[in-house]
Amino acid sequence: MKIGTTSYIYPDDIIPNVSKLANLVDDIELVLFEGRDYSNLPSEEDVSTLREISLETGISYTVHLPIDLDLCSKDADYGKFSLNRMIEIMKLTYSLNPRGYIVHLPRRNVIPESINRGEVESEEKWVLRTERSLSEIFIEFSNEIICIENLSYPIRHILPITEEFDFKLCLDISHAIRCSDNWEEIYDNNFDRIKVIHFYGPETQGEGHTGLQKAERSFVTSVTDKILSSNFSELLTLEVFGTEDFFESKRILEEEISAWKRRFSSQVE
Repeated sequence: MKIGTTSYIYPDDIIPNVSKLANLVDDIELVLFEGRDYSNLPSEEDVSTLREISLETGISYTVHLPIDLDLCSKDADYGKFSLNRMIEIMKLTYSLNPRGYIVHLPRRNVIPESINRGEVESEEKWVLRTERSLSEIFIEFSNEIICIENLSYPIRHILPITEEFDFKLCLDISHAIRCSDNWEEIYDNNFDRIKVIHFYGPETQGEGHTGLQKAERSFVTSVTDKILSSNFSELLTLEVFGTEDFFESKRILEEEISAWKRRFSSQVE
C-alpha cells in the first residue's frame, strides 16, 4: 500500500509543498481549483518542475480535477465548458504520469429557485448527461486512470456509470459514512475497482477534512486493519490540509500499521 497526502499541507503554492513533502509520502494529490476570480492551475513550466521532482525523488502524483467544474451540469453551456476544461487540464498534466485523475460527479438535481414549484430533475436525465460527458473523457484517456469519487450521496448512483466505462473508484470513507453508506461493503464489493482511498478525521460543523487525531482511535484501527488485512496495494491518501493534521495523521497511521504488523506476526507464529 502506498501512502499519500494533498498538495496543500504548508501555507504555500503547489511546488513548494511538493518539494517539502516528496520524502515524506509516496504520492501527492495535486488539488486543483479554478473559479471566476481564482485559479491554481499549473503552467507548462510548473508541470516540467513537478516532473523533475518526481524523477529525482520517486514521488508520484494523483490529480484532483477542480471541484468548481461540473461536467454533469444542467446548464448545457457550463457542462460543455467544464468538460473541455477538464480535458485540457488532463492533457496539461498527463506527462506527470499520474496514478489517477479524481473526478467528481455532482448531483445538483434541485434548482433553489424552483423548489416551491417542485421542479426536480429525473435520475434518467442526470445519468444521460453524465454518461455523455464521461464518454468524451473515455475516448481521450485510459479508463485505468479515471477515478470517480463517491460524494455525499449514495454510491449506488455512480456505480453503474463507473462499471459501464470500466472506470476506477476513489473511495472517500467519510463521504460514504455521511450519507449512511456502509464503506466496508463498498470496499468489499468493489475491491478490484478501487484505486484510491481518501482517509481523514470526522467532518464537524464548520470544519472539514480534519486530522486522524480528531477521530475515534477505534475507528482508525478498524479502517487500517480492514485495508491491510485485504492486501490493498493501491493508494491511501490522507486528504487533510495543514501541517498539524498531516503530521498527526501520519504518526497515527504509522502507529496503526506497526500495531497491525505485530498482531499479524503473532498470529502467523
